[in-house]
Amino acid sequence: MHIITLGDFIDSYIKIKQKGIKFLINRIKKNKWNEINNIKINSAVWEIPFFIKQRNKIITKNENIEYPEYFCKKYLSDKNELKLLSVGSGTGYYEREFAKQKLFSKIIGIELATNRFLEAQRLADIEKLNIQYLNQNIYEANFDEKFDVVLFNSSLHHFSNINGFISNKIKPLMNKSGYLIICEYVGKNRLFIPKFQLAAINNLMENVPIKYRKYASINSYKNKIYSPGLLRMLLSDASEAVDSDAIIPSLHEHFRVLEEKQLGWNLLMPLLKDIAHNFMIEDEQTLAVLQYLHIAEERFVVKNKCSDYIFGVYSF
Repeated sequence: MHIITLGDFIDSYIKIKQKGIKFLINRIKKNKWNEINNIKINSAVWEIPFFIKQRNKIITKNENIEYPEYFCKKYLSDKNELKLLSVGSGTGYYEREFAKQKLFSKIIGIELATNRFLEAQRLADIEKLNIQYLNQNIYEANFDEKFDVVLFNSSLHHFSNINGFISNKIKPLMNKSGYLIICEYVGKNRLFIPKFQLAAINNLMENVPIKYRKYASINSYKNKIYSPGLLRMLLSDASEAVDSDAIIPSLHEHFRVLEEKQLGWNLLMPLLKDIAHNFMIEDEQTLAVLQYLHIAEERFVVKNKCSDYIFGVYSF
């Protein structure tokens, strides 16, 4: 992995044009998860309605059913009064979805970023859901109970020493009959993109109509993708994919695999970064492009036998 790449300069230039130099300086000076000035211009690939439906179809076989409902019906249908712990709960979407299944007597979400913690609690209160949120570091949290379900949704890849973390912190929190659920990035450390994958992404980019490659709020277009440099990764978020390579081997070492489903995103996550907002309205042309991108992703995953994102369920 290079210390710095051409893509780092391009990314910084685009961010300065979109949000101003002060935003970039603040981003470098403090942890991204605790940003006070929460400027949101770009959407992410996982927010595109078409890909939400595709993800649901892969996991649940139904584009309208998300994984909390699927998991509860498949694994917990004969149980109740359960306890769930969500680590890195963000703004709390999945805790709310699990709470609606009416199987849990206690749901705890632990979130380090204060702004996300406050938003999660606010949204749970609005829906009158019995969810407890903790604004805390999981390493400093002490629980006097064990959990039937432990959830990581796009949070496990932010932890270092994955094997030790799972062995020493997570396993002791779980009941012997409990389940671990992940929906996670499990690709290369620091989001490194191998050359063969980068070539496939850029070849695919050439076939995306120019209007879908426009950056938000500025008159610039995305034409090429580069693997990120280590310096940019450390400055923007030092915890990003710090030990993601170790997630699947560690889970296989410590747990029994009940299911693992390949979500892909090897090509689409880098390709659609900063331009996903162009795909939110599902007119005929947009859907045709999205379908083309989805098929290309599926073929890449099958051909190369790799998936950067995984949905998995594990038990002892």
